[in-house]
Amino acid sequence: MKRAPEKNWTLVDQFPDLVSAGAFLARLQADGVPAEIRADTSLLGEFRRADVVVPAHLAHRARWVISQWQVSEVELIRQALDGDEGGHRPGSPSGGRSKP
Repeated sequence: MKRAPEKNWTLVDQFPDLVSAGAFLARLQADGVPAEIRADTSLLGEFRRADVVVPAHLAHRARWVISQWQVSEVELIRQALDGDEGGHRPGSPSGGRSKP
C-alpha cells in the first residue's frame, strides 16, 4: 500500500509496543478510518515504540472512535493476539461475539 506524503498524516497515539498499536489500528480500520503504524526503528521485535497515524483530515474522527471504545490494556493485547477485528463493544464481556 502506498503512503501519502508525511505532511498528510497525523499522529493520533503512541504505544510502547507493536501489539498494542496493532489493536488500536484494527479498531480504527473496523470503523472505516484508514491508519498506519510507524515504528521508531527498523529493528525486529514486538517491543519497540510505535506511532499510529491517520490521514490529517480524519484525525478528529479517529479520536472520536477511540473515545467511544473504552477497554483495558489487557483487552487491547487480547484483541491483537486473537486477531479481533474490532468486534468488542464497550460493556460487552464477550467482546460482541456469541459463545459456543
